[in-house]
Amino acid sequence: MTTTYKHQPGTRLHGIPLWTARLAWIAVVTLILGMYVSETARLFQTPVTICNTNACSFSPTMASTLRAAGISLDFAALYNTTIFNVIMPLGFIVAALVLVWQRSDDWMVLLVSFLLIFLGAYEFAGVNVAYSIRPGWKLFAALLDTIGILTLPLLFFLFPNGEFVPRWGRWLMFVVLGISLFSDLVPPADPNASIYFIPFFAVILVGIGGQVYRYQRVSSPSERQQTKWAIIGMAGPILTIILYLVIVLPIDSFPAWMQIAASFVMLPIMALVALLFPLLLGMSILRYRLWDIDVVIRRTLIYSAVSGSLALVFFGGVAALQNVFVSLTGQESALAIVASTLAIAALFTPLRSRVQAFVDRRFYRSKYDAEHTLEAFAESLR
Repeated sequence: MTTTYKHQPGTRLHGIPLWTARLAWIAVVTLILGMYVSETARLFQTPVTICNTNACSFSPTMASTLRAAGISLDFAALYNTTIFNVIMPLGFIVAALVLVWQRSDDWMVLLVSFLLIFLGAYEFAGVNVAYSIRPGWKLFAALLDTIGILTLPLLFFLFPNGEFVPRWGRWLMFVVLGISLFSDLVPPADPNASIYFIPFFAVILVGIGGQVYRYQRVSSPSERQQTKWAIIGMAGPILTIILYLVIVLPIDSFPAWMQIAASFVMLPIMALVALLFPLLLGMSILRYRLWDIDVVIRRTLIYSAVSGSLALVFFGGVAALQNVFVSLTGQESALAIVASTLAIAALFTPLRSRVQAFVDRRFYRSKYDAEHTLEAFAESLR
């Protein structure tokens, strides 16, 4: 028997439910923003610390590299704090406030905007960690963590029209909520124990499967476009996490110039990539220029592949040439960087053409066939 879903179940609120939802949203968001502002102000007043743990501003290796380059540790700390505790959280907050300003009578908008503020001003800014160790705030921070984190799998089951797909997904949410609350009240002896994380990620996987089923069997053409925008936006934080694991965590093992480049170039790039999530999710919710997403996906695929390939060529070329210079002259040379830069400049246009042809042939076959038909027709005319 086939289950029938309505495409527009109605997510608009009226009367008492509307004002109740608005007041609850205002109360929780005001509290989160107050905690965020308090913690950010404290960070700007905290002196620079050096140690080998994440609690300190810099590791001893990174501090030595910055000092050798003539860069003030206070300036570097201020730079990092501004990017990750001001610019990136404000991007999430502004996107959420714009959504609420446009559609504050829509409970899906209230849910998404709360998730954006929770992630941007509480999780990514590190406010959750700071308040989880403050006296009197530990239990409250844990409960807020539970509510905020459960919003993400809930969004997988509800997006974009507010109806549970699959319908039995709501019961999974109650199970995970009970487990999360129990973990807050009775935490495991080992903080890294996975017993409480397994149900959460299992529900995430079920929600992703529900999104695939919804896209193929349930969604209308407009809802499918909304899903595409949201998926591209979600790739932003995922890519940021990957860059963090690949570049930031092992940064002490890199050469000095790569440590400085990662600190002052890659970190702001990571923050900007993460901001794709609130920007594109907001556009999806507001249904702004939905039908341009195919162009965005095509260009994203092309330029991501080109950028990744050129980055590999650059860093691989620098490493190989530096080894050659060291073996010949006994020291590194800036010519390795110059030669690698010239190489990627020469490779950009032909590489982009080849990647574009591959993407069109693999993912946009109709466009690829149409272009070849036009080329053949033009050749016949000539």
